Amino acid sequence: MTGATLKDEEEIIRRGKEAYKRKRQGWADWMVIAEAVEVGQQRAMRAANTNRPFGRAYTKVFGEWMKENPEFGDGYEGIGRVARCNLLKCLDHRLAIEEWRESIPVHDRLAWNHPITVWRHFSAAQEAKAPKKAATPRAPIDARSARAEGAASVSAPAPEPARDPDPQPSRVNADAAATILSENERLAEENRKLAAEAKSLREELRKARADVQKQVDQRVDAYIEEKLGKEAREAMKLAKSTHAWSYARKLPFSEAEFRTLLKATHPDTAHDDKARREAFLMLNDRRDSLVRPAERGDGLPADFPRTAEELAARRKAGSAEQERKANVSRAKAALKRQATVA
Repeated sequence: MTGATLKDEEEIIRRGKEAYKRKRQGWADWMVIAEAVEVGQQRAMRAANTNRPFGRAYTKVFGEWMKENPEFGDGYEGIGRVARCNLLKCLDHRLAIEEWRESIPVHDRLAWNHPITVWRHFSAAQEAKAPKKAATPRAPIDARSARAEGAASVSAPAPEPARDPDPQPSRVNADAAATILSENERLAEENRKLAAEAKSLREELRKARADVQKQVDQRVDAYIEEKLGKEAREAMKLAKSTHAWSYARKLPFSEAEFRTLLKATHPDTAHDDKARREAFLMLNDRRDSLVRPAERGDGLPADFPRTAEELAARRKAGSAEQERKANVSRAKAALKRQATVA
């Protein structure tokens, strides 16, 4: 890091922030973060005019730098003081740690990435490699010197014996691996539960959308049924009645005529004047074939038009009917837009 320019330092800090924002940091990401923390440490040392990362002036400047870069600080979004200290230790012993990582099993190498974990296991491995000091035999002492030594031991506490390193590092590795496996199983179970909940929510959303669409269709049909007029309702009722359709199957309707009848009676296209006029003519011409002989007769309301001329005259006489049809079209379009938005 010596001799780095201000532009280089900013680039190192930027890459450190990007590495910290990743969901799962590997060992390489933590080393990038360590380099960014080292840049902040050197800046604070230069500003405090010191060559050691200690002292009131250094602490104040480094704290301000961490406020500007919260990813490396002690707050909720930062790595924390303990992880930062262990991270700088790992950076100081980077070559030794990377050489040690090459010697450990692959599953441990993949699991041990956090600086606290890496430094703990690396320190334990180094202590296990260090040779143990042989105990020196004590010379025999007489009773007087024994009493003096006992009095001295009462007046001054005896030093604590040195703690021996873990004699079974493989057992520690096995326990850590078992812990990691159990944690992975727990996370996998949580992921399965979340996936099941997401599937259930999607199914509920699909049903809710289907119910809303069904309600909108019912409201549109009711509005059209109410606003189209009495003669349209009678024509639709006549066309959809059981006896009319049973006799209509025997009639020589062409494909074009049959499609015209469907268009005139369908709720979405029943406002088409041309189709309704043609359907009226076809049904009126085939009245004798559509109605049972014993039940033939007018059977229609008194004001129901029987010819095309009567129908045209009725359309021309009522301008309000045309306005009503326009209102139906606008209301239908508005309801469909509301259904799409919902």
